[in-house]
Amino acid sequence: MARCACAQTFASRANKRITIEQLAVTHDSLGDSVESWTTLATVWAIMEPKNSREANEQRQLQGRTVHKITIRYRADMNPAQTGTRRRIAYGGRLFNITGVINPEEDDEFLELTCEEGVAA
Repeated sequence: MARCACAQTFASRANKRITIEQLAVTHDSLGDSVESWTTLATVWAIMEPKNSREANEQRQLQGRTVHKITIRYRADMNPAQTGTRRRIAYGGRLFNITGVINPEEDDEFLELTCEEGVAA
């Protein structure tokens, strides 16, 4: 099977080094749950802002920007394992993953829909 041209395009456009983080839950000496974020992987990505909106939440105006982040396929990034358990960190910014698409269903790339500007 011939390799699609999108692989060459990805290689030339993936200019952001992002960190995929996962939520880890441990227990302290009292048995209470303690949540922390740990690094799952650091990968190259294409980041594209898609839209921006503002929401009035708790009397504070907060900007929200939706990004499409394209990465090479990873089996550990299926929809059941993302959402509140995974996020993207880039340049001091955090992006909550709201959707994962395997665009050609060929396990070559993943398109992550992520929202910036919202607490996880």
